[in-house]
Amino acid sequence: MLANYRADLSTSQQSNNLELASYVLGANRSERKEDMTNFINYINDQRQDEQLEQKIKLQQLEQAILIQKVNYSSNNKKKSSDLYSY
Repeated sequence: MLANYRADLSTSQQSNNLELASYVLGANRSERKEDMTNFINYINDQRQDEQLEQKIKLQQLEQAILIQKVNYSSNNKKKSSDLYSY
């Protein structure tokens, strides 16, 4: 009787330990999955920020080039009009 009780208790403890281990591993997997999801979202947000920053820099460069073209054109017109005024 005592031997059966001890065997049942041992089996019960093993079952409980297995259940606990499965729960812990499952929780860790869920947490790792959540952490990876958060990390991927962070990387994607960073990438979007960098793309926006590059877009703004490109637009600023385009504006600077356009301003230089306008200034160059107006300077050339002024020089050519100065040549004809003599």
